[in-house]
Amino acid sequence: IGGLIQYNQKLDWFGTVRGRVGLATGPVLTYVTAGYAYGNVHTGVTEGGVLSSVGGGRSGWTWGSGVEAALGGNWTGKIEYLWVDLGNTNDGLAFAGQSLRSELRENIFRVGLNYRIGGNSVYTPVAAANWAGFYLGGNLGSGTGRDRSALTDVGAGTTAAFNTSPDGINGGVQAGYNWQAGNWVYGLETDI
Repeated sequence: IGGLIQYNQKLDWFGTVRGRVGLATGPVLTYVTAGYAYGNVHTGVTEGGVLSSVGGGRSGWTWGSGVEAALGGNWTGKIEYLWVDLGNTNDGLAFAGQSLRSELRENIFRVGLNYRIGGNSVYTPVAAANWAGFYLGGNLGSGTGRDRSALTDVGAGTTAAFNTSPDGINGGVQAGYNWQAGNWVYGLETDI
């Protein structure tokens, strides 16, 4: 559209608030999770040396699954996958008659370490470990996505559609609470 254009988009940070349901088998908890996602996205379009920037808070939803294992004492380790969908936006640009439509969808792969406060991972070969209680932890991982975007110039009657493939390293903290009924574990978790 009208010459050389540079486009960049950055997910500055994101967080989730999710429910978890899992099955404990000895010292291992296998779970599925889903809930609310939110984040801060900045997009910049440079045309002819002029930068137009849009962005701010976005919200959407997330789902995923993971495996968490008792490591000893009150410590657990987990491996988790999350699909994060922060929706679509249509933003007007500083360039007259131009608008930008973008989607933000991310695949997040991460490992984490949690400390259960007041719990313990003592188990017998027949019974499941005790997963009930409050926990705090940290996580580290990577993310990748395929975000569809379209830049429209109403005056010229043109639209340029393209995909970006963002990737990067992420890290954060999480906190949650689990309830346990036999081998079934139910919980709430939030992270940023």
